Amino acid sequence: MTRVRSNLRAGLILAILAAGCGTNKPLPEPSLLEEAASYTAAFERDMKLGRYQLALTDARKALDISRILDRDDQVALSLNNLGTVQERLGITVAAEDAYREAMEISRRADAVRTLAVSINNLAGMIVETDPEQARVLALEVFEMGRSRSWEDIMARALNTRARAALERGTAGEARTLCDRALELALKAHENGIRAACLVTRGRIEALAGDVKSAVSSVEEALAIDRELADPYAIAMDYRRLAEIHDGAGEGKAAGISLEKADRIFRILGIGGKYVEGTGGKE
Repeated sequence: MTRVRSNLRAGLILAILAAGCGTNKPLPEPSLLEEAASYTAAFERDMKLGRYQLALTDARKALDISRILDRDDQVALSLNNLGTVQERLGITVAAEDAYREAMEISRRADAVRTLAVSINNLAGMIVETDPEQARVLALEVFEMGRSRSWEDIMARALNTRARAALERGTAGEARTLCDRALELALKAHENGIRAACLVTRGRIEALAGDVKSAVSSVEEALAIDRELADPYAIAMDYRRLAEIHDGAGEGKAAGISLEKADRIFRILGIGGKYVEGTGGKE
């Protein structure tokens, strides 16, 4: 009797195991779309940590997959990401090409939000080398933002227009535009854009000879960027602070700020070379 019971028990265990094996399904294979999303997420993580060479690889891989899949919306997004990291690394010609292609593809795909970001990125990058073209682009994207109540888009566009006005020497216009940009950035709860606007305001105040207010504005921007933990933005803030101190004849203070900026750039692998672009920040 004991032997019969043991055989029955063994048979029951085998039956349960067999049934269990029958219900197991193979794990799904990752799709190319998931792979692209994974690289995009890695890009965002590496950018936040200042690992720009890794972010460059992430952006390129996400772009390659998006091109394979003919996903124009994702291609444009990946091109914007690629341009942003290239700009931060000082590869400005390639960054401009990426932004312009993103604009072209976004228009074709009717991806309006991505188009607005692309235009803002390009305008912000070229404002010091071609302020007139930057102004025209910023006007276009501001109207896009206004028609859709995109306060963050409008704030960035206004800040670029303020910077363009500074390049043209029209400080009064620059201040008006900057004040409007700050108001919109605050309303949109976009602290990164607000910090960029504060830097612009500091430059305007320095031009007017109010060094104390200029330093205060940039230091406020620096506090925001420290809270956001954006190392590139922090370095750029120190660079602008050094320029203000230098213009006021405060060589020692300028040297301290410049050394801090240089140290951060070296840590980021930019070799302390102060690039003209601002990585989509200002």
